[in-house]
Amino acid sequence: MSTQQGFTLIEIILVITLLAIISVPLFGLFSQAGIAVLNNENIQTAIQLAQARAEHLVAVRRNQGYSAEDISA
Repeated sequence: MSTQQGFTLIEIILVITLLAIISVPLFGLFSQAGIAVLNNENIQTAIQLAQARAEHLVAVRRNQGYSAEDISA
């Protein structure tokens, strides 16, 4: 009696199909995560720009004889 080892073509096709079905939602999750990272980077950049602008405005006022308390009041 000869026993053959290995997988049949049907088994291989079935495994490939299952992997494809499982991987599609995972790619969607990775895509969503990438978009979230980009949004967070944009928010951080906007915050840094706003802080730099606010510091610049305080420096300009300070050079004109106004203090920071005058600006916030």
